[in-house]
Amino acid sequence: MIWLIQKYLLILVLLSLLEKNDAIRTRTTRIQTPIEQAVTTTALLFNFRGGDDNDDDNNILPGSKPNPYVTMAPLIIAIVCKDGVAMVAVHNNNKEYDENWFHHENYREEVRIKPIDGKGTALMSCGWRPDAEWVASISRKLIADEVGLYGTSSNTIFAQDLSLWMAEPNRARAPSVANLVASSDDGCVWLIDMTGSYRVRAHALGKGDSVVNSRILCTIDFTKLTSEEGLDRLLDELLKLKEKEENDDEEEETWEPLPENTPIECAIVQNNQFKRILSRPFLGQKARTIDK
Repeated sequence: MIWLIQKYLLILVLLSLLEKNDAIRTRTTRIQTPIEQAVTTTALLFNFRGGDDNDDDNNILPGSKPNPYVTMAPLIIAIVCKDGVAMVAVHNNNKEYDENWFHHENYREEVRIKPIDGKGTALMSCGWRPDAEWVASISRKLIADEVGLYGTSSNTIFAQDLSLWMAEPNRARAPSVANLVASSDDGCVWLIDMTGSYRVRAHALGKGDSVVNSRILCTIDFTKLTSEEGLDRLLDELLKLKEKEENDDEEEETWEPLPENTPIECAIVQNNQFKRILSRPFLGQKARTIDK
């Protein structure tokens, strides 16, 4: 315990010195002061949670256990393609939907794919819906602040900033979501949660994500397909995905096949533009046109 406190104090001293020199402060300190970052870093790296060291509840590293709000939420998927990023968000099929469901004003609050800036960057959150709206609002503010200070925004810096915000220790609780961000200017996807920000080629989050990641996203190279082709291929593979394969790992997550009438949102991010595909409201319906 003594060495842990020594490391904690050393970090506080070093970062308090950095705070006095504005010239060498990093852009991420706009989210936390160096002292606040020291507390966050110590809490995450050294499990400095307080309480009894033998108390399991006090020694759970934040983000080290699956969040049930995320693992039981409907799927979200983002894939990097040859000319952009394709995004899919599945909705619960627990009420009546017609083919114009996404246009109906009663369903606007259920939008899961959200543009967050003026150059095509889009966010999908998997987890508790109120927290998803919270994260989207904070994301727009982070980007607006970046543009206000520097005249432009960097998706790499934004991904780091959002992860730092989610990991801040001085709030009642952390947001119960994990996020996928599609970037148009550099054509990449970021996985962002309270443990960090990670650049990925293709990724799924939500109920059944391990099955989709292992059986589809790890076996198909979507970077050889256009965004439209990649989206069609992804949705076709989701529709064909069986409950169990012969060579499946026995410990693999159980997959519940998605019916053709599963309501979905689709979008493509390319050429600094965000485009919703409104003509494919259900998993089994082929896309016809792309609408902005």
